[in-house]
Amino acid sequence: MRFGLIFGHYFWWHYTTGIADLARNGANFASFLWTFFSINHLLAHFFSPFRRLGERYPDHFNFAEYFNAFIVNSLMRVVGAISRVVLIVFGLLCLAVYLVVFVAMVVFWLVLPLVALFAVVLGVRLLIS
Repeated sequence: MRFGLIFGHYFWWHYTTGIADLARNGANFASFLWTFFSINHLLAHFFSPFRRLGERYPDHFNFAEYFNAFIVNSLMRVVGAISRVVLIVFGLLCLAVYLVVFVAMVVFWLVLPLVALFAVVLGVRLLIS
């Protein structure tokens, strides 16, 4: 009698608390990936110079020095934007792959008790025959 109660309690836990815990852990890991790749920070500082590299503008107006500083600073901003685009795309790609794996994991979690029950029934049928 108690053995039957264990199965009932297990199925109740598996389809209520287990799914809630799985969803909470999945959201936590997705948040970790978002934070790990610093996507908010990369978007907020999208056009910042690469590694804060750049030239200082001259105190006095000299067209050649001013133009040189402008070109270097513009180039560093473009390099910074390109490197941030690469990191953002890679982070979003990792997040997309994780979401596909997570959906497969949820489907596996939902089907797992049925697979275990099928395996037990099949094992009993093999023992009988």
